[in-house]
Amino acid sequence: MPHGCKARRSQAFIVMRLVVAAAVLAACLGSTEAHAHLDETLDVSLHATRGRFAMSDPSLPPLDVHGLGARVGWTLTTLRFGGGAALHDLVGHTSGGHPFMASGELFVAVLMDPGCLHPFVELRAHVDHVHAGDLGVTRLGLGPRVGVLAPLNDYFFLDLGFSMDLVGPETFRGTIGLGLPIPLSHL
Repeated sequence: MPHGCKARRSQAFIVMRLVVAAAVLAACLGSTEAHAHLDETLDVSLHATRGRFAMSDPSLPPLDVHGLGARVGWTLTTLRFGGGAALHDLVGHTSGGHPFMASGELFVAVLMDPGCLHPFVELRAHVDHVHAGDLGVTRLGLGPRVGVLAPLNDYFFLDLGFSMDLVGPETFRGTIGLGLPIPLSHL
């Protein structure tokens, strides 16, 4: 097996372990009595992302990316919508300059409320611009994101999600975010 494949599998395994550990932590912390209320709020969250994107030319290998982003959401009972932006490094890309991918997104989600955790199903539309050396490509995507919003205490929540495109370049994206809900009554 080529060394690059082993490294990618190892990185994917580490990311998956971190996501599972964060989900277990969120479930444990979210089960306490004190938790952030995610109803009728404007929320701001910072996210770490890891993903894989297909190139428009099938002969090129997919891009592995990791980065940081921010989202702003508005939650009304079981409906949540908003947008976000992120900046990603291209993992293992060695072209000249500093290769990166910039992303922007809009989303609408339905929240379920089985207790203190809030699973969601989200439809997200995004635009991604890859810049690496002489390569400058912009791609659009549309697909679902599923996950859970887990209140950590009175002031913060954890946002764990996985997405993929039905139409577009994204084959996988995992995100973990820390958010601050602001009640609409305080605005």
